[in-house]
Amino acid sequence: MLDHSTEDAEPDLRQATAVVARALLGGSIDMLGQRTDARTYLAELRHIATLLLHLATRPTATAVVPWAHELQAEATSRRSELRGPRWGISPPNSARIRGAALGAAHEILMRADLAEAAAALSPWLVLIADVPNGPHSWAMNRTVRTPTTQALIGAASQRHRISRRINKTATATMDETRLPLSAIPQTIDPDTYSAHFAGMLGGYESTGRLYVSLCIVRSVAGLSNWSEAAESLGLEADLGRRTARAASARMRVPPAVFEAAVHATRRSMSRVTDFRRREAAVCDLAANHELWFYHWCSSVTPRRRAVTLPHAITWMWCTVAQGLVETSPVWKGELPSRHWKAAHRVFSDSLPATAGQQLRTMAVRGVASD
Repeated sequence: MLDHSTEDAEPDLRQATAVVARALLGGSIDMLGQRTDARTYLAELRHIATLLLHLATRPTATAVVPWAHELQAEATSRRSELRGPRWGISPPNSARIRGAALGAAHEILMRADLAEAAAALSPWLVLIADVPNGPHSWAMNRTVRTPTTQALIGAASQRHRISRRINKTATATMDETRLPLSAIPQTIDPDTYSAHFAGMLGGYESTGRLYVSLCIVRSVAGLSNWSEAAESLGLEADLGRRTARAASARMRVPPAVFEAAVHATRRSMSRVTDFRRREAAVCDLAANHELWFYHWCSSVTPRRRAVTLPHAITWMWCTVAQGLVETSPVWKGELPSRHWKAAHRVFSDSLPATAGQQLRTMAVRGVASD
């Protein structure tokens, strides 16, 4: 008798189970857009699932893999002084985890071609973006080398070589020509992003602008990972990892093309603009708003209401200091709601040029304008 309760499997997992069952009976399977014999499919399924289990054992996997916590708990009990768990020889005890890993591997192998499969594997490799010698070597050492796994890992890891290419450039750059970290904002401005990176990244533009800034930081400072790059801009370390993961998964151009755009942007940036000083100025204006805000409200047409204070401060933070809206000093650890962000866009779009210029002057000078 079963000594544990049963759970309904997800539709995707049930579909994967049906394909595996057909393969076990000897039926051929469509894999990466080609008809494949059952033995090859089952072998590649195991190899990719083994790799995904090793990736899910990484500390940062708990943020993106639902079953990583349980897997890592088992990995701790299996780890020795000499090596970690060997999932390819002895799979996890949990049937749920085994099924999830096989289901994820099946989903990758069911893609129409190698390029689509690499795109599906690519987000997993972000978990090892900062390992020594790069994701390719790490991944190949944790699964069986077959023509399929080598081609798939090679194609997927190509999407994660931005940081390694940028770091090599940083090492080769002379110190006196480097852009100071203070000259790099949390997000590059929209015009620069549109000019150099149009169509290169999917997803939200704000994520892309932040990712470019993180790339520029790594290109001038030679930092070893995205966490350090984020912290150098006054951001939380995990935001750097999450941003790199999101951007990498949505990269639409080869790494060399994106790298060239990063360096072109870096060369176009002013070395004398101090964004840390601008950030400090906006924080000071937020803390001492009674010295300038009410005068500003009455001096612009139409007159602004007192409730616009958070929007005025955030406008200076995002437009002049080029900070993230989420890190505006008005929040003090909280996060803006979608409704507030929508209201802020209305505020920004309707702000008269003269009113914006007054705010810009204060943020640049660090004092209330006359």
